[in-house]
Amino acid sequence: MGTLKKFFRYFLLFIALFIFVQVLRELSLKKDEERYLSNYTVNVNSPKILVTTSRVTDNGGIIKGYIFNETGEHIKDKVLQFDFYDKNNKYLGTEVKQINYFNVKEKINFDISYTYKKVDRIEVLYLDEALEHKEEKSNDIIGMLNTDNETVKMVLPVVAVLTMVMIIP
Repeated sequence: MGTLKKFFRYFLLFIALFIFVQVLRELSLKKDEERYLSNYTVNVNSPKILVTTSRVTDNGGIIKGYIFNETGEHIKDKVLQFDFYDKNNKYLGTEVKQINYFNVKEKINFDISYTYKKVDRIEVLYLDEALEHKEEKSNDIIGMLNTDNETVKMVLPVVAVLTMVMIIP
C-alpha cells in the first residue's frame, strides 16, 4: 500500500509539473504581440482565393483561408505559393501548399504556418509549379550583415576596430 501511495504522489507531481510547464510556455508565447496582417495580395482571379485570417508576430505567423474552384473544370497538380516580404520589400521566404486534385465547385481550406521574422507583406500566387526566388548576393562583408538591428549597428564598429588591431601589429 505504501508503494501505491508513493506512485500516486509522483503521478500527481508529474501532472502538476506538466501543467506548470504548459502555463509557462503559453505565457512565453503571449509575450510576442500578435496582430492581424491585412497587407496581402492575391495575384489570381480564378479559382477564387480568400484569406480569412492572417495573424503575425515578430517571430512568425499563420495564414488561414480557402480556395474555391469556380473555373468549371477539374484542376490537377497546382501550387498555392505564399511569398513573404518585410517592410523594406526584402524577400524573406516562401511557403507552398500543394493542390493535387481540385474538383469543380470544391472548396479546399489552407492553413499555412511560417517562422519568418518581421513579415509586413504577403503575396499569394496560384501556379503550375513553385517558383524559386533568387536573392541578391552581396560580395562585401558589411553588405552580408543585417544592419537593421540597433545592437548590430553599435557593435559592428567595435568588432571592426578590434579585428584591425589584432591583424595589423
